Amino acid sequence: MSSEKPTLRDHRKSSTITGLFSRKRDELTEQSVGKKNADLDVVSPQSLPDEQCNVKPEDPCGIGAEDINASDALTELYEGKKPSDLELVSPQNRLSGPCGAGPEASCEIVSHNMKHDAPHPLGDTIEQEALCNSLAMTISVDKPGGLCIETLLARIDKLEKQSTEDAKALMSQSKIIDSLQWRGICRDGQVTALAASSGPYIYRRNYFLSIFNRDKLGTATDTDLGIIGAGTQSVEGGDAMVDATLYIGPMRRRDFTTFLRLYGFMPEVVRQFVRPETIHILNIHAGVLASQHKMGSETFYRLFAKFVQAFSKAGIKGEEDYYKGKPTDVTHAYWKFLDCINAEVVDTGVGRETRFAE
Repeated sequence: MSSEKPTLRDHRKSSTITGLFSRKRDELTEQSVGKKNADLDVVSPQSLPDEQCNVKPEDPCGIGAEDINASDALTELYEGKKPSDLELVSPQNRLSGPCGAGPEASCEIVSHNMKHDAPHPLGDTIEQEALCNSLAMTISVDKPGGLCIETLLARIDKLEKQSTEDAKALMSQSKIIDSLQWRGICRDGQVTALAASSGPYIYRRNYFLSIFNRDKLGTATDTDLGIIGAGTQSVEGGDAMVDATLYIGPMRRRDFTTFLRLYGFMPEVVRQFVRPETIHILNIHAGVLASQHKMGSETFYRLFAKFVQAFSKAGIKGEEDYYKGKPTDVTHAYWKFLDCINAEVVDTGVGRETRFAE
């Protein structure tokens, strides 16, 4: 008898053979009951002929060659083949011999072919079910409203397109705002050019520069004090283009350092500028620096100095860089300074005098 664990196929064959044994035993019992002899002997395996039991005397287990043939026939039937001569095996074969001592005992019939072939159908079935489960698997998202992954992807695409359209619309609005700002700057430049042709405005610009020399730089000359003593009304803020004209002609000013401290460039350089955007930020710097009630932070003056440095390195063509939005050092420096004005300039509200340290 094999020491291996019986397989599913072995159990099925054993159960089928046991059923055949039980049917044969019942038939013999009915024959015994039909006799009218009161002293009826109990049928035992020893009292039955060998040809009826299909058991040979030399078989110690009570299973003969015919029983093995029946097992092979059942095997063929299990595998889908038509069984040939199937012999019924007597149940009395289970009641004697070393394999069993009573009705509950049964012999274990083991076929090496059965053990070898049994795992294959079971393994094939498991693999087939796993494949079916894998193919039948669907991706779902547990969300209110029953949204599936396809719907979510469609909504994401729609939101991305909407975001792109919003960004384009925002950029268009930004360009419109910039255009309006530039128009306002150009209009201011036209007003300044008209004012420059006026004699009184020239006197007020002289007064602005002389006041800066006295109150901020502490370098006022007798000429500056004379201009201030004339009582000419001062103006608020810088005007680089008009102030640059004060340094040409027979009555020109000689304090070039004053102009350089206010506007960052020499007068002859400023007169070459053609973009009003450039003149605009020069005037902002000069207006804060010369003001009695506005104060700029160190960041404000540092960023203006970086713009002047980048512009001087690029030359006069640097104006077109930031005007056309080219990603150059001049463009970055221009916008950084322009963006810092609101945060880095404060209005003290008092007309206190502060002296600019050289």
